[in-house]
Amino acid sequence: MLGRYVRELNLLTWPEAIRKATSLTAGHFGLHGRGTLLPGSAADVVVFDPATIGHDGTPLDPAAELTGVMTVLLDGEPVIRDGACTGQRRGRVLLRPGVVRGRQ
Repeated sequence: MLGRYVRELNLLTWPEAIRKATSLTAGHFGLHGRGTLLPGSAADVVVFDPATIGHDGTPLDPAAELTGVMTVLLDGEPVIRDGACTGQRRGRVLLRPGVVRGRQ
């Protein structure tokens, strides 16, 4: 989204695109403490290069490598550092309040 719709097509501004990918989406799904950098929130952070951020994946080749991402922190722990995976497995299923896993 960032490389294509912001940098290449100029359909969104950087702040609009980042909000859509973070706080707006987290709020839509009721994921409190996600999508913002505020005290008490999970420290999920992506550091990227606006000039090179992108993904050449397609529906037929979704595994194409992502470009322009230098650092990713999940819950404050680095899972990507200097563009390479650290081997940390910090991802987990996030359930909105009131949802039992497997049922709505």
